[in-house]
Amino acid sequence: RTIASYGFLLPHKGIQTLIGAFAHLAKNDPDLHLLLLNALYPVADSAQEQHACETLIERLGLGEQVTFITDFQTDEQTLAQLQTASLIVYPYQNTKESASGAVRIGLASGRPVAVTPLPIFEDVSEAVHTLSGTDEASLAAGIRQLLDSPAVIGQQASKTARWVAAREWPQLSIRLLNIIDGLANPLG
Repeated sequence: RTIASYGFLLPHKGIQTLIGAFAHLAKNDPDLHLLLLNALYPVADSAQEQHACETLIERLGLGEQVTFITDFQTDEQTLAQLQTASLIVYPYQNTKESASGAVRIGLASGRPVAVTPLPIFEDVSEAVHTLSGTDEASLAAGIRQLLDSPAVIGQQASKTARWVAAREWPQLSIRLLNIIDGLANPLG
């Protein structure tokens, strides 16, 4: 089974924390794989984060169980890889960002998505599994619980599918057209 993450590689995205949590999970489940699709962002912090993550993977002896891709990929490539995952995790730490574009790609993949309990994910809270914390232990426990609970994943899958369908372009364009029509023709 594969646990994946996606988004630009920056310190607040929590990739090192996810690697640490994965190490705890992999001790008891050597068949787990971690797929990190985290493209470098053109700032020094991103390159430093790459080095820190690679060092951590090596130090924890996870080289055979982690695929770490830092090249920017097309949406099609990314979606194809995310669709191989059993669970996509967004392990963000403290951030002042107001929304996450990356989580929407995870949701578009049709795979289960888990996020840390931060305000950045409030707008997608109906469509995701929210983990109990941002530390390694909370991530590991939440991921393990989800991987071991296909019924919970299945229940959320139907909610997620409805949430995604309501936000697809055809639905949004009909809604917008109805709003414009109502404003232009108030008496019907």
